[in-house]
Amino acid sequence: TIKLGFSKPATAGELAQMEQMRSRLAEMTPAQSKEMSVSWMERLQREDMAYELLSYLRKARGNLKLCEEMILSSARWRKEFGVEKILDEKDLTIESFFRGMTREVDW
Repeated sequence: TIKLGFSKPATAGELAQMEQMRSRLAEMTPAQSKEMSVSWMERLQREDMAYELLSYLRKARGNLKLCEEMILSSARWRKEFGVEKILDEKDLTIESFFRGMTREVDW
């Protein structure tokens, strides 16, 4: 098994399901991609982002159809609210967050 930043390591079955999910996401149609945050979808398929994909898979309790629906819903939400643009505006890394520099103003 591989530990992907979770306290519970990914099982062989979960790793196989993650590969199946990556394949399903790669088959997204151009019409679908117009309404979604494509950069986030591409990032989600990278190996170094496996923990995020695994979190969706676990939340869906291994149900690939539900997992896909959850991911696509998140991608639409990210595009609708301009999440990628907001993240590009400022240095919003974990390091800056813990230095207390998430934004110029206090929320």
